[in-house]
Amino acid sequence: MTEEFANVMDAANYPLPADTSDETTIPPLHLLAASVASLSATVEGHQQELAKLEAAMREVIQRLNALSVAPPASPPAPVQPTMPTHPVSAIKLPEPYDGEPNGCEGFLLQCDLFLTHYPQMPDASKVAAVITHLKGKALEWATAVWRGGEVTTSYNQFTALFRAVFDHPTDGKERSEKLLKLSQGTGTAAEYALQFRTLAAASGWNQQALTAVYRRGLREDVRGVLACRDQNLTLDALIDLSINLDYLLQERRRHRRTSPLPFYHSEPESEPMQVGSAHLTPQERRRRVEQGLCLYCGDHSHQVELCPKRPQPRVRRPQPANPHKILGRQAISSHQPWLRHSNCLSTPSHHQSPSTP
Repeated sequence: MTEEFANVMDAANYPLPADTSDETTIPPLHLLAASVASLSATVEGHQQELAKLEAAMREVIQRLNALSVAPPASPPAPVQPTMPTHPVSAIKLPEPYDGEPNGCEGFLLQCDLFLTHYPQMPDASKVAAVITHLKGKALEWATAVWRGGEVTTSYNQFTALFRAVFDHPTDGKERSEKLLKLSQGTGTAAEYALQFRTLAAASGWNQQALTAVYRRGLREDVRGVLACRDQNLTLDALIDLSINLDYLLQERRRHRRTSPLPFYHSEPESEPMQVGSAHLTPQERRRRVEQGLCLYCGDHSHQVELCPKRPQPRVRRPQPANPHKILGRQAISSHQPWLRHSNCLSTPSHHQSPSTP
């Protein structure tokens, strides 16, 4: 472009001769036309470039204005560390198992609870984890099984074989007999219920049989209070009710021991709601017995033996005892020889004084 522009300027500054008629002194017209055309194209190209630069500048200015007006972008949230789905650290494998039959089920239960937090663990790894917590005879057996390699690839097969070998508690065949012979005795109903539930869990009996056996094993006083209750109670409801009644009976016995009544002769006082009195008709008594209500106040929460509204029997102080009734004729006459031959002991004024020899 610079060379062409110089050519045009040279042509413009070319001195014209005085005589223009001489063609040899005039610049070539085709050279002037070419220079002008080239200059026009160059200027047009510059204008296009300037237009592009102007458009680019406007875009840059718009972006700068947008960045200055828009609020600052909030920083990205920090990435939270991924927490484990299960609290694995809170559950550990049990203590090493030595092959004791009574501890087989408990050992396998603790292993299952631990391995449930590793669902992606292969069965072979689960079997290996169990074997690493064996010792004694159990480890000797597991060593032989591991070398065989038949059941070590399936955890379910391994535990089934494990139970077949070690799950033989000493009282396994006697659980049903123990359940039948179990009774409350002198203990509390809560202690009896705990022993009963432990044996019942492994008995396989249905709820009706367990309910009947549990009721039969209760102490006689608790059964007596339960006699008027609904016979269709579930096992759980019967156990809860028996524990509450046993507690009330214990409190009553404890109160009687700490607060004994005076040793006075007392006469039973008729109760307004007692059977046979005029205040409680046979129909009402039958209704209360059928519905399990208290025969004294009619409440359903207790029986007449535990009724808090039932008054205590009235206590009367003893009258001075008659020595004739206490000692008898022979005892009195032994202390008073002059009464031996008397026919009447009630009127001493009729007796005569002994005669002097």
